[in-house]
Amino acid sequence: MYTSYRYYFIEPLEDSYVDTGEPPLVAFTVEGTIRQYEVAIIGDEIGVPQMSRIALSSLPTEEIPKGALATIQLLKEHALSVLSLVDDASTTLYPVPFWIFVPDGAPPCLKLQMQAFKTHKKFDGSSFMNMFNSGFEVRTLLRLLAESRSPTIPLHYRYFSLYRILELRYKVQGDWTADWKPALAKLESRFRELSISPRSLGNYIEICRNRCAHGRFRNARTDVPGITTLNNEALSEIQRFMPLMTELAIEAINTYQDSRAFRLSTKPFTKEVSDDESNLL
Repeated sequence: MYTSYRYYFIEPLEDSYVDTGEPPLVAFTVEGTIRQYEVAIIGDEIGVPQMSRIALSSLPTEEIPKGALATIQLLKEHALSVLSLVDDASTTLYPVPFWIFVPDGAPPCLKLQMQAFKTHKKFDGSSFMNMFNSGFEVRTLLRLLAESRSPTIPLHYRYFSLYRILELRYKVQGDWTADWKPALAKLESRFRELSISPRSLGNYIEICRNRCAHGRFRNARTDVPGITTLNNEALSEIQRFMPLMTELAIEAINTYQDSRAFRLSTKPFTKEVSDDESNLL
């Protein structure tokens, strides 16, 4: 049997991380529906939190069951919330976790060295100048598009930024204009290929909007919790839909009344999400 130790590094990143069984700053067990988890905060030599650790024991193989992954996501995000409230309001976690498996009863054996590598594609000054000048009239829409791509903004809020672009382009006095249905029709078949929902594209966009906006979304046919970072399954669904939603938003920007000759290509902004990337843990 095995124990999984999953680590979430608190930013900014350090040069090294060690966890070899020394007492953490705090550690306690959390009873799940089926399994028991341990949540710990590990600090440096002066007691500053360096990483959050979630442990799960009695695993038959070096693999975490899918149901346990959803619980780990919840525990990780709740730990981040509490750290932000009791320690430092600016606390953020590095987006990529690290994990190890050890035999049950054995101490953790993390000895990790990190080195920063600066990588960046060559800056295109001409593209910057052209977009700055030609996109000035649609700067509000471009700001929203930029927010939708920011890794520091929770995914459900990034979805909202794209939805606001659609509202600014296709809504007048709270009602969708005649341009809305043709815009949806262009992408309806590709939405079907995603196999996310049996609903129409337009209806699905509204449902996601309501689930992102409300703590609980209820109507005659629906009663579901709102989407937060505590719900990995719902976030993964939204993540799969984001490239198509982004494409719809870019078309809205390109056809906006003040865009004039401004045009954005969808290619740099609508990278498909792979199976590996769809796991938000």
